[in-house]
Amino acid sequence: MAFLAPFAAWAGTAIAGAGAAASTAGTAAAAGFSALTTSQMVALGLTAVSGVMGAKAQYDEGKIEDRLHQENAAYAEVQAKDAVARGVVEQDKVRLQLRRILGAQRARYGAGGIDLSAGGTPTDVALDSEREATLDMLTISNNAAREAFGYRTKARNERTSGRLARKSGKSNAFGTVLTTGAQAYGIFKAR
Repeated sequence: MAFLAPFAAWAGTAIAGAGAAASTAGTAAAAGFSALTTSQMVALGLTAVSGVMGAKAQYDEGKIEDRLHQENAAYAEVQAKDAVARGVVEQDKVRLQLRRILGAQRARYGAGGIDLSAGGTPTDVALDSEREATLDMLTISNNAAREAFGYRTKARNERTSGRLARKSGKSNAFGTVLTTGAQAYGIFKAR
């Protein structure tokens, strides 16, 4: 808000100067304000106050919007971490399921009197089960990474939007100050 200080000082001086102009007609500024009608002084004061308040509101709105975007970015980062963690849990479930399947296969082959160390069909079936489980785990990992990437991208976009909102608030506030200054000057010159 430092960029508003010169304008606020001018507006304060203009408003105070308008009231003091009647008693201090010795200075050029006072002479200029004393020539204003009461309605012009009121209009000048209201214009200045309105402009300062509008500029402050725009500046604050940019800050608030930036903070909101930063909070959304932080939440998206949490969601990204959660996606990765859920992926790890799902992979662990597949590993556990694979152990159960392999154990059940060994038990069935053992109960049937099939020698598992000889290779052949029992080994091929176990390898197929391991390949399927590995493919499932890779798919889970890939999906979790993609989901996390989406959340991280959202977080980056939110941060960028926040920075832009803050800059926009400053620019809009500055524009309001300039417009208000031009309006006040128009009122002053209309005397």
